[in-house]
Formats: sequence, C-alpha cells, structure tokens
Amino acid sequence: MAKPSILIVDDTEDNRLGLADWLEERYECLMAESADQAEVILRDARPLVILLDLSLPGRSGWEFAYQLKADGRTRDIPIIAISAFVAAVDRERALEAGCDGFLPKPFRMAQLFEAIERVSPQAP
Repeated sequence: MAKPSILIVDDTEDNRLGLADWLEERYECLMAESADQAEVILRDARPLVILLDLSLPGRSGWEFAYQLKADGRTRDIPIIAISAFVAAVDRERALEAGCDGFLPKPFRMAQLFEAIERVSPQAP
C-alpha cells in the first residue's frame, strides 16, 4: 500500500531533509525550495498536508498559502505554516492567509506529528 505524501516547502535544504528524516517512515516526502517549485509538484501530486515555510524566496509563504486556498484544485489540502517568525501577529497572519495550523521553529517531532493529525485526521 502506498504511503500518503506530504509536501515540504522550505528554502533551506537542511530543514527539508530534517523534516523528511522525521516523516519518511509514515509518508512519501515531496520537497520544494520555493512556491514556484511547489506549484509544479502540485500539478501532479495531491499531498495529504503541505508543510510551508513562511519565509521563501520570491512569493512568501503567506502569499502562497493565500493562492493555494483561492484555487479550487488545492483549497482543501491542509497547510501547516512552519516558521521562525514566532510573534502572535505572524501566527494570525498565517491563519488569515489560509494556513490550517502553525508551528514555530524550532519544534519537536512529536509536535509535528500532532499538528499533522490535527489538520488531517486520516493521517497514519
């Protein structure tokens, strides 16, 4: 049986690989370093959840989340913002942009799995 996929969108390779290390036992990890790369992946993939860094080159994570939620093809994919921006205003801004959850960096693996299960109850 195929594992569900998670799309990790983060411009820092170490962050992408670190998240994939935590997730790869349960999920197929798709990775993008920008909103543009993520858009290409989303043409063919339907991830269970998108883990989205808010600080991206080009379009910010806030802008990208807003665009994903405005698009009928992607609006129902849960988005968890992952960010070093930890102020309450940043969390509120992420949720207003359409993110379904918010994890301030650094976070623990247990917090990540809890966030995934919260936004996607069918998660393994």
